[in-house]
Amino acid sequence: MSGTTTASFIITPLISYHGNDAVTAAKNDTGETIMRYVADKVVDAASLTASVTSQTIDIRHQYGFAVFAAWTGTPSGVIKMQASPDGVDNWSDITGITASPAGAAGSYFVNKEWQFYPYVRFIYTRSSGTGSLDIWFTGKGG
Repeated sequence: MSGTTTASFIITPLISYHGNDAVTAAKNDTGETIMRYVADKVVDAASLTASVTSQTIDIRHQYGFAVFAAWTGTPSGVIKMQASPDGVDNWSDITGITASPAGAAGSYFVNKEWQFYPYVRFIYTRSSGTGSLDIWFTGKGG
């Protein structure tokens, strides 16, 4: 076909900024990065006999993200996502990303677009009960 351009994309692992999980990038046929993708388990089988704080997640290159949390046992408490301008101090709760385990196993999923927090983390504030918590974070951006 005359005048038609076909784009090709190459998936390339980049240096990770999330623990041991690789950040992946989609590149166009000239090698330019057009999309970064990261998937990381940021809380791994954490005991819910006390409050829990995840690692800090650098999302400066993410335009959107999804969060999946799953807990077992009989925990009661609140899971929140927090944002910070520096990843060290000044943490604030992000409105609309809250789960409330209420004494039984369960899960929570949220998908957010166009979020521009530079750093995020998750906290679980325990009220009672026991169990374990896993949280997965997936982000896509430029």
